Amino acid sequence: MEYSEALDVVLAHSHTLPAVRAAPLAALGAVLAEDVLAPHAHPPFAASIKDGYAVRSDDAAREYSVVGASRAGVERRTPLGRGEAVYITTGAPLPPGADAVVQIEEATAVDDAGRAVGAATSTSARIRLRTPPARGQDVRPVGFDVAEGSAVLRAGGRVGAAEVGLLATLGCREVAVARRPKLAVLSSGDELVDPLDAAAPPLRAAAIFDANRPMLLAAAAGEHADAVDLGVVADDAAALEAALEEALRRGVDVLVCTGGVSMGDRDLIKPLLAARGTVHFGKVRLKPGKPLTFATVPRHAPHAPPLLVFALPGNPVSAHVCFHLVVAPALRKLAAAPSPRPRRLLARLAAEVKLDKERPEFHRARLSSTARGLLAHSTGEQISSRLLSCVGADALVELPAAADRGAPTIPAGALVSVLLIGDLARGDGAWMDLLPAALPPHSPRQQWEGVRAGLVWSAGICGGAASDAVAAARRALSEAAAGGVYVGEEKRLEEEAALAEEALRGLCASCRLVVALGIPVDTVLRAGESGQMCRGVSSLSSLLRQACADRAPATLLGNWGVVQFGSGLVFCMPGIAMAVPAALHAVMPLLPHALP
Repeated sequence: MEYSEALDVVLAHSHTLPAVRAAPLAALGAVLAEDVLAPHAHPPFAASIKDGYAVRSDDAAREYSVVGASRAGVERRTPLGRGEAVYITTGAPLPPGADAVVQIEEATAVDDAGRAVGAATSTSARIRLRTPPARGQDVRPVGFDVAEGSAVLRAGGRVGAAEVGLLATLGCREVAVARRPKLAVLSSGDELVDPLDAAAPPLRAAAIFDANRPMLLAAAAGEHADAVDLGVVADDAAALEAALEEALRRGVDVLVCTGGVSMGDRDLIKPLLAARGTVHFGKVRLKPGKPLTFATVPRHAPHAPPLLVFALPGNPVSAHVCFHLVVAPALRKLAAAPSPRPRRLLARLAAEVKLDKERPEFHRARLSSTARGLLAHSTGEQISSRLLSCVGADALVELPAAADRGAPTIPAGALVSVLLIGDLARGDGAWMDLLPAALPPHSPRQQWEGVRAGLVWSAGICGGAASDAVAAARRALSEAAAGGVYVGEEKRLEEEAALAEEALRGLCASCRLVVALGIPVDTVLRAGESGQMCRGVSSLSSLLRQACADRAPATLLGNWGVVQFGSGLVFCMPGIAMAVPAALHAVMPLLPHALP
């Protein structure tokens, strides 16, 4: 089973938990189950933006008697008369009758005879304004920040520190959020010593400390789940079944266990899960984590949703990676996150990477930002027992198997898909429009099997380089799609606009993918018929232009991009042989997920 298929199975069995009401601080990290409407306006009164003097804008006076002060937290009920001003501090309510504030720097203290006696202060008895005030000057009116009844937070949003502050501002004492998932963790193995147990005996020969359980408990907390520690369990069928019963008794939503899922005679987890529930998969084509197992176990109470059980490999790196690949998305789905799948974006490899012969690999990496975009740096030796490869990693580089790519390595500088983990993965904003949020990593042939492509070029623009560019496009299409795409039609575009547009429409009608060499985006958009979907795809266009930047004239980059044309996509790219492979290799991995 491919990873994308395994994730689909997991999410299909992960049902959103019911809503509960919680105080804002208790709701930190939870997903809102309903919109939050402002119970009142904020500010609830007209407030001063500056330290200065509250006055009436319709007062013709230039000199004012200061008749009092208005400070934050104190209500002044005496109306302001003509020729009167009130000293006011930032955030304080305007007195009745006042509709403007003049900052203190714009006022001069005067005596009873109108002579200037210095800069105005909070104790000045009489002031003169340098300029007449305008109505509403330096005033926050009622509801300026938040209108009464307006939706300040939307269902599906996660409660963070700013959201807690906003709820407190509005006096909201509780909100409806999806219940936090409850997750239990156990480690199995006779060789394990519990490092969390102060009374545990010293490490004996052939024993190791249990790294997985503390790591997974911490990872669960990072996903805002309530974690339950079930400890270390021996390689014993009865002990493992007792631990499963304990998880059911405690009413956890998810059970994660590590070890005991391979093919050894002491690997007892899978037989137990098969006997007590349904094993949905027990082997996944990925590295690390091939023995990854997912099962559902019915509860004793009728009609209760089943317990989700993830049996992860015992190697710490495998457990760490598998948690991020399948357990974290399940927790997000349970917690009502609108986009539970792993967050992906593009990065360039900082160094050449060797591919596994048979399995796609999730290579641990650290991301850095450069002028050309993100750069993915390997964390070193990737063996599944070396937990140091996970330390500091904030991304998993999705590498295809060498058999799928048709090459043993991916060179430095190549664009690759990376899956975010840790703090970056928990952001809810769409902060990079380069990859679809739910892009599943298939092999190239699976992505493209049987897709008919068309090649079209403008002889007028490509000139004598047309044959080289077309040949380069044929090769690059085959390489980028691992042979899954076949070129079903090739066409030289006529110079006359009407004939060119007609030819484009015919080609797009018969091919889901069209590579247009030397044909600008505007030409393709003009070919779109009334009522037919024909629009630029901004994220893919940016990626294509980025790939062409070093290989085509900068002044022409605006001509190139990707257009959705009916039920297919058109690549508009330079008719330059050396630019074509770079552009196709950059965007081809994404297109199966963008095709309508």
